[in-house]
Order: sequence, then C-alpha cells, then structure tokens
Amino acid sequence: MKKLLFSLLFLFALVSAHAIEDGKWYSIKCGNKALIIQNASMQNGAALVLWTPTNVPSQLWRAEMNDDGTFHFTEGYLGEVMTSATSPREGVKIVA
Repeated sequence: MKKLLFSLLFLFALVSAHAIEDGKWYSIKCGNKALIIQNASMQNGAALVLWTPTNVPSQLWRAEMNDDGTFHFTEGYLGEVMTSATSPREGVKIVA
C-alpha cells in the first residue's frame, strides 16, 4: 500500500513539472510495476494494486479534465474511475 501511495504522490508531483493532457493515456508505475484494478473487479471500491506491466488497456489510465481544471483518471479496460475511498483525515486509500 505504501508503494501505491508513493506512486500516486509521485504522479501528482510529476504533474507540476509536466502538463497532463486531457484525453491522453498514462501508465501509472512504481518501479517495475503498473497500477491495475485487482482481479479486474467491476464493483465500486475495488482495490488498485501494482502488477507486472503487460501493455494491456487495463494498465492504462486516461486523464480527463474536470470543470475546475483538475483531472480524474479512468481505467482503459473497464472504464472505472480512480477515487479516494477514505477522507484525508483517515489516510488516503485509492480505489476504482
């Protein structure tokens, strides 16, 4: 879980250095692992895990701009949206 959170924090730090483009596909990685929805679950609140990259749509995330200029990420195979499952006070658990 720490690696996943570090990976996401790294992604957001990268955003400040490089512009994210609306509609562009990204592979979110930590070391040699890519972010993927665990067991290809279609249920809300499914866990995200790091897995060996296989260059498949389920390991790609499309950046989509929100009305306020921020972005959200949609997974490339199931179309699930990455979100936080907990409030910042409890710690951030990222799920699809």
